[in-house]
Amino acid sequence: MNGIEGLGVAAELLAWIGPAVGLPLLVLGMILRSTDRGLVATQIVIVDQPHKPRARWFASEDIYERRLRASERARLTGKDFSVAYVSPAKPTLMSLNRRRPITSVCLSLGATLAIIGVFGLVVSNAQSLID
Repeated sequence: MNGIEGLGVAAELLAWIGPAVGLPLLVLGMILRSTDRGLVATQIVIVDQPHKPRARWFASEDIYERRLRASERARLTGKDFSVAYVSPAKPTLMSLNRRRPITSVCLSLGATLAIIGVFGLVVSNAQSLID
């Protein structure tokens, strides 16, 4: 098998695997993104307790509170207040990011694999025209 045949086989493999994995990930990312859009920006106050800082926020005419995770503590070190995002339907859930990290991963990976699949299809078809 020479280099062009090997390229055709690899391109055909990518043409099958790319969309088969990429499109479901892309759809999942879009579904997750649609649920992330309901978050509302809310002011939080950081209550500094020794080794256990907490965040407090006001939503739906009530005050909520939870302990900050280690990554959140590192991000908010030295701050007395910050902006966070809260779901109006479930105000007990608070996040420092508008979008969950898994949403960005699904969208990026899904789009990348789908595009690779399309390029694989083009290269595969071009290789079959050469033969």
